[in-house]
Amino acid sequence: MLLIAYFAKKGRVNTIFQIKGSEENKEGVLLCEWGAAHCCIAWYNEQQKILSDLHYVSFDALDEPTVLHIIEALSERADYASKIIICSSFPQAIVTPAKLYNTENNLIAALYGRRFTPQFTEAVNEWQVINVFAFPAQIGSAITKRFPTALVTHVYTPELKIYNGFVAENQVVVHFTPKHFRVTVKHSGQLQLAQIYFYNAPLDVVYYLLKIFEELELDKADTTLILAGLIEQESPLYKEIDGYFLNVHFAKASTILLSGNDHPQHFFTSIYNLAACVS
Repeated sequence: MLLIAYFAKKGRVNTIFQIKGSEENKEGVLLCEWGAAHCCIAWYNEQQKILSDLHYVSFDALDEPTVLHIIEALSERADYASKIIICSSFPQAIVTPAKLYNTENNLIAALYGRRFTPQFTEAVNEWQVINVFAFPAQIGSAITKRFPTALVTHVYTPELKIYNGFVAENQVVVHFTPKHFRVTVKHSGQLQLAQIYFYNAPLDVVYYLLKIFEELELDKADTTLILAGLIEQESPLYKEIDGYFLNVHFAKASTILLSGNDHPQHFFTSIYNLAACVS
């Protein structure tokens, strides 16, 4: 794929995962999750419920050349795709109660400024909320121009829509990407928090989580902490979290298969959720 070949040559990004199945897939649903420091592109076969040809990269700076070449990498496969789904993992998102949402208000511009456009909205009926979000303007305009029929979503939406296998009424879900982690809190049957944070060290994560537990009055003994994304059980990050919290679990495996994958299933929870939303 051009994305990997180009960036490997230029040294713009680090390849974290490059997973190819036993068969070359030429058709299917093209999935892309794109954040401030990472991009994950994969194919999804709806009929067989199989993900394949997954490329996950991180980058230090989301500059213009990086943006243009990610768009070019997506364009390589767009003509073969039955559907294109581009998912924002940028922090510029607001989950608001549906009954309070006013379509005339530009919440993103009010909170983050005009450099994040256009504003997208999607209903999450399972929680009776509206997810309002935006890409950085350069990315948003490039996506809508190059892929006018693509479905655009935000990582909060698949995470809230897809059942995670845990029945605990009080849950804190933490998903890690390069340099960032997102937290969703479900407490007493209500969605209380959806937020993305930047971190440099494991104790940064612990600090944020302790503050969240304190501010939302979450009981450590009665709250299930679910970890997903780029975190290993042997890592200092996991050990710090496990030392401060009870009921720590990794996300459960998906019913969707990632062909050729030998890594822990929870590494790819986000892209599994995105695939599960395809219908």
